[in-house]
Amino acid sequence: MLTELRRRDDGAYAILSALLLTVIIGVVAIVIDIGLLRHDRRFDKLATDSAVIAGATRLGQQVSASPRAACQATWNYLAQNLAATGTSPCGTFLAPGDAGYSACPASATNASGTLTGSGGTYDVTITWPVFDTDPLMEPDIRPAASTLTQAVVPDDGTPCERLGASVHHTRNLLFAPAIGQSNSDTANHSVARTRIGPGVGGIAAPLVILDPTACSALTAEGGGGVLIAPNGPVPGLIAVNSDGTGGNCNGSTTTIDSNAMSASNSAIWAQDGTGGEAARILSYAVNTGQTDAYNSAQVTCANSNPPTGALCPRPSALSSQISRLWFIDNQYNCTATTTGC
Repeated sequence: MLTELRRRDDGAYAILSALLLTVIIGVVAIVIDIGLLRHDRRFDKLATDSAVIAGATRLGQQVSASPRAACQATWNYLAQNLAATGTSPCGTFLAPGDAGYSACPASATNASGTLTGSGGTYDVTITWPVFDTDPLMEPDIRPAASTLTQAVVPDDGTPCERLGASVHHTRNLLFAPAIGQSNSDTANHSVARTRIGPGVGGIAAPLVILDPTACSALTAEGGGGVLIAPNGPVPGLIAVNSDGTGGNCNGSTTTIDSNAMSASNSAIWAQDGTGGEAARILSYAVNTGQTDAYNSAQVTCANSNPPTGALCPRPSALSSQISRLWFIDNQYNCTATTTGC
């Protein structure tokens, strides 16, 4: 009789274990889906930030602002960074020369479109100008029942200096369909301001040589010089994108040359920050193992600001070539296209 009771108990434990295992698997599945949504939130925010920065920069590149070109740059960056495709909605925006065009209209234009990729669908809205009362100017993260507000301050600029974008991302969930939830969504928005000229809110612009293959990509000769000064504590920075494999190299892969003509007393300098932060000259050719990417004899640095010598500081490796789709391309009058500049 006791043996029979034990057998009956074993069956009950087996059922209980199966139920607990089902619950545990269900919890793990939900956690994985929630993790995907949290990843979407962070990743999409980075993509949206980058896109509106590119668009706002494009907006400020011409005497007559082209909101259509700014919208297209924003759309291109979103498509690239989200690995998604779709038809651009930017024809909604006017360009200089179009009937009714205004460099600063009294009402906002919205361009809405959908991007589709392996991560789901992205409903995108691009807005210009962005007025103070637009929801885009509200904090991007608002907990439920929060009274969080965000005042518009003078450094936010004027509405026509602002470009905004919102992304509503719908993802098919992996495990939640088992409990009747097939998809979920996240939303975020970003606003960037275009600013031309120096002053509060300006950026420290480094020297970036974007040519992917040129030899002598950065050259000083004939007694001339290149000095990249710091912006306060932010040190000078030079980045030479070339790998030194161009057809005009004639057997040499030198990409940085501060004294191409003998005894020319030329110099290429990146200057340390005011707080002692070290300046850098970065070279992709150094990263590829090109021993003659620069002439080491030219590096005769002294601890002074500005430095001395023909080439200072010693070039170090740029980890990879600069993507043709980074917003830095727009800083140097290139457009966000897959074909580069």
